[in-house]
Order: sequence, then structure tokens, then C-alpha cells
Amino acid sequence: MAVKQLPRFSIVKAIQVVGDAWTIKILGGIFRGERRFIDIQAALQISKSALATRLDQMVKNGLLLRVPLPDSRRFEYRLDEAGLDLWEVLLAIRQWELTWYPDTLMARRVMYHTECGEFVEPKLSCNICTAPLTPFNTTAKAGPGAGFDPRPAPNARRRGSAALRDSDGSGMNNSTMLIFGDRWTPAIIATLFRGLSRFNEIEAYLQIPPVILAGRLGDLVELGVLRKRPVNEGQTAEEFRLTRKGLDIFPYIAMLAKWGDQWMSDDHGLPLTFHHKDCGGQYIPVFRCSCCNRPLRRTRVKLFRDANEAEKWTRPSVSGAKPANSTGAEFSRRGTDNILEG
Repeated sequence: MAVKQLPRFSIVKAIQVVGDAWTIKILGGIFRGERRFIDIQAALQISKSALATRLDQMVKNGLLLRVPLPDSRRFEYRLDEAGLDLWEVLLAIRQWELTWYPDTLMARRVMYHTECGEFVEPKLSCNICTAPLTPFNTTAKAGPGAGFDPRPAPNARRRGSAALRDSDGSGMNNSTMLIFGDRWTPAIIATLFRGLSRFNEIEAYLQIPPVILAGRLGDLVELGVLRKRPVNEGQTAEEFRLTRKGLDIFPYIAMLAKWGDQWMSDDHGLPLTFHHKDCGGQYIPVFRCSCCNRPLRRTRVKLFRDANEAEKWTRPSVSGAKPANSTGAEFSRRGTDNILEG
């Protein structure tokens, strides 16, 4: 029997690590400062066994560090370097939710850039010419590491309904988790960005079981991320196209690929290289400040629920210090400050 293979793309490898609803929610919780097992479980309303399994896997994958607590047999979980680097992926999810589900708790409406002192939005940009990146002015080409790898053994975990609740402490929308918290859906969307649009093309490219593909495509059509249309007028053959809502997922795909290139690479080299048509350069995506155009740095961005909360933090007190009870969220070094706070 022939061994099933997957394209050797960084985003496919990255999805194997972070393409899980509970994993994304746990990351968000630790970014908010929920570092002890009991705190994470209480916030997310996740079973002990499911949480223990996810935390063990995240430590194994290099996303988390298990740190002993002083004078205790217990541990806390802190972000390792690979986990910290996922801040751009989480920020891309935040931006998408801000556009399409603005009432979501995670989608903080106000972002403050401490380097320029302004309220800003992140702009997906070229690291070479600083101009914006879109699905229409970029292209991907096969790199030196292009090829195929054996498909990993099927994981026993299935996309469960428990991780799709809106009522837990993650503040993430159910629809968001259907898209980003899955090991197949982001790969399908990335494949559509590459220009494959027919069912049989996507099935053959990803080696995805037809039943799973049909289900995921159906979900994406229902969510308004895809639309289905005849390939040619009057024919029964159909194809799937990204809607505006789907095209807005491009920053997430770009940042997930960037993370995969950094942390999931091997001796083969980059499987894909990305090129900016406007400047002709081989780019690495960066988020830039919409005000000063400088690259956004993890520790120089704060997120607020609204302008009133932001004003309390940015307005100096009589002593010139920031308010002690500020809830402004910062992408911290080890998950000790609140991030994407609900």
C-alpha cells in the first residue's frame, strides 16, 4: 500500500502543532497570565485529562516550559521561545475577529503602540519595501525544500464540541474556533490561496479524506468564508472561492507560515518562498504600525477593550506613573502580564 504524503510546507507542519481549539485557548490563557494548571482549567472549563494531555504536548513541541514552583511539588507553565513567537499568529486572529465578530471578547478594539504613543492597527507589510501585503500582490514559489513528507499517523483527537463553546474564559468566538482551531481547515484555506479551487484538486493535494473535506468545505461555505459556484456556466462541476471574509484570513496564513519556517524547518530548506510583486523581493511578513510604520514588537503593543480603558492607562497620574489597576494587555516575556485579556 502506498504511503500517503503531505506537501512539505511549513504551514502544514505548524498546523500539526497549533491547529487545535484547546491549544489556541490554552495559549491565550497563558498569555493572559493563567500559568497554573488549576487556573487554566477554571478559566477554560476544560476537563483535567484533556488539559493534561494538551499541556504535555505543548511542552513536548517547545511551546511551553514546565517550571517548578518554589517550595512546592507543583508546576506552572510559561511560554518558551516558540510559544512567544506565536504572538503574531494570535494578533492576526484578533484582527480577523475585530473585523468580522467585533463583539467577541478577545477582539479588543483599541491597540496602543508604546513606541510612537498612538492608538494604531497592525498592517501586514513587506519587510523589504514596507508596502502592504495582500493576496493579490504576493506569490509563492517552490523553494529548495519543496517536496512531500509521509503523513503523520492519524491523531485520535477529533474536533470536539467542548472546545467550541463561547461561554468559557477564552473570549473566543465559536466560528473563529471552527476556522483556526482545526488541523484541516487552515490547510484547506492555504490551499485555496495557492489557487486550487476544485474538490478533487484539494483532496489530491492534501491527501485529505473526502468525508472530512466535504464537511470542512460545508462549514466554510456556511460561515461565509467560501462561496461555491459552477466552474463554467451551465456545467455541473463546481469550485470554491474565497469571499472577502475568507481573503481577510490571509494575514493569519502569512504569519503561521512565517512561524512554521522559523520553528518547524528541517535540513531540506524552505519549502516555499514568498515574493512581493510590487518590489520583486522575497519577503518575510511583518506587522507594521499604522501610524509610524515601524515594525510592531511584541513587548511594545498593548491591547484595550475600549477608548476609556486605554485613556486610563495612557493618561499620566499626578505622580507621572501609570495607574496601578490598569488592565492594558501586553505581549509579555513569560506570560506574567495580561495579554488578550478577556
